[in-house]
Amino acid sequence: MSAAESGSESGAETSPRAGLQNLRAIYMNGVCSQAMDSLTTGAILVGLALELGASNMIIGVIGAIPFLANLFQLPAIFLIERVQDRKKVVVWSAILGRSCWLAVAFVPLLYPSPTALALLIGAVTLRYSFGAFTACAWNSWLRDLIPTESLGRFMGFRLFLMTAAAVLVGLGAAALIDLWQGDPARLSLYAIFFVVGGLFGVAGAVLYGQVPKAPLCAQEVANIGLTVKRNRLASPFRNRNFRSLMSFLATWHFAANLATPFFVAFMLTKLGYELTFVILLTLFSQAVTAASFKIWGRYADNFSHKGVMGTCGGIFVFCLLGWTFVSFPERHAYTTHLLFVLHGLMGLAIAGINLTTSSLSLKLAPPEEATSFLAVNSMVNSAAAGCAPLIGGLLADFFAERQLSLVLRWRSLNGTLDFNTFIIGHWDFLFLLAFLAGLFALNRLSRVEEPGSQDPDNLLRELMVDTSQALRTLSSLDGLRDTVSAPFVMAMNLIKRP
Repeated sequence: MSAAESGSESGAETSPRAGLQNLRAIYMNGVCSQAMDSLTTGAILVGLALELGASNMIIGVIGAIPFLANLFQLPAIFLIERVQDRKKVVVWSAILGRSCWLAVAFVPLLYPSPTALALLIGAVTLRYSFGAFTACAWNSWLRDLIPTESLGRFMGFRLFLMTAAAVLVGLGAAALIDLWQGDPARLSLYAIFFVVGGLFGVAGAVLYGQVPKAPLCAQEVANIGLTVKRNRLASPFRNRNFRSLMSFLATWHFAANLATPFFVAFMLTKLGYELTFVILLTLFSQAVTAASFKIWGRYADNFSHKGVMGTCGGIFVFCLLGWTFVSFPERHAYTTHLLFVLHGLMGLAIAGINLTTSSLSLKLAPPEEATSFLAVNSMVNSAAAGCAPLIGGLLADFFAERQLSLVLRWRSLNGTLDFNTFIIGHWDFLFLLAFLAGLFALNRLSRVEEPGSQDPDNLLRELMVDTSQALRTLSSLDGLRDTVSAPFVMAMNLIKRP
């Protein structure tokens, strides 16, 4: 019996691969969703939390909520089983979840009581709890809509549009913050951001309704119904290759989220930068990300998603190490320059990481069990990513008054002279631990097998040719080329190592 006959997602729009030009609503939904995130997450969310008196631990909790809330994808599977209409689940859960941002408009009225911070945390929790239902249904729906052979280019273009929207909306937000600098009514500006962001989110949820339906695979409908009776949630762990993928993604999300949620707090508190400058740095990174999606999408389709992930992951983990030199041990003359370099490189890497981590999961999930495989994968990754900011917050507080230094001492008849050659303290410990965790995660990637992929060396050679041609217009120094190629080479060695 067909999916349409079983009553699941039947309707006129049941041709999942018919004409990607009819999926324009997916692109517009991504733009609205990213505009919402630009006004309600990142530097703006952390900035508002700090204005309300949040500690490092609270910042860690706020960073963990989006990931831990994804554990609600388990009941989402059961809801999809009962409703058998992913479109309905996506639209209504998105509307309910994104409307929660509108509650933040009451924060200025409740400040300075602790209730204001509690309201913010509550809005974040509800937003992402409903978002878990949206993600569970949307991931498998998208898996059935987009042909595997064009997945890299499609996701790359969608992410490009989303990042472009983030840059434009972020520039407007930064300009407004600049105008309200030092104004006692600054909390009201934050509230306005969240209200406008919530409206963008609801508009994106409505756009979900314009996306063509894709029928659940008949076998998948049966499998979802047996999720509990036959322990279908264990299926991803019995699939060796998908288990290896989950192992890699879990360790990677832990490493990436151990330190990154604290970058904004670090720049605002330790380095003393204004929120406007931090937002501009974020926009610069997102602009680089937007410009890189097309490049990485082409490499992913022509060579392998795994190779792109390894290369971009190598760049990212070296950037984590680079954050230890931003304050050495305090803000110095090259801090601003180094921040721009790190944000640029991280923007380049994040484009490939975001593209391939989602695409690899979609590519390796069996079509007949896509919903359960993707949901379990998301829950495992969310648990790892959610624990990371909590541990990071504890570590940030633990290392707050601790320092490790390497001192060279010169003693003569005239006295003793000490040189501090290596100093790490407080946030530096967190960045260094994240770097080590990232290297371990990249090694886990070597166990993942991607069907139809080429030897990573082919991707490396192509990258080296393209990089060399680009650098030739900037410099003729061989040393510079060797320096730029180092992360590529190390990443390839890590993902090839069994």
